[in-house]
Amino acid sequence: MKKNYELSRIIKSARIEKGISQREFALALGTNVSVVAQWENHGIEPSASFIRDINLILGVVVDYLLDLN
Repeated sequence: MKKNYELSRIIKSARIEKGISQREFALALGTNVSVVAQWENHGIEPSASFIRDINLILGVVVDYLLDLN
């Protein structure tokens, strides 16, 4: 798994800004809290299958999630 601390920061910031707990976020994504914590705190990049759903839940564009803009 690729480590990407900037992506971790973006996901965590957007989730907090939306007022969504890690537990709520994990449930909405169909995963568990430990996976979300790895994305946010350990720089583990979510798989491509999660990027679209993260985008929909957090309301950020994929380019922003991948820091392509």
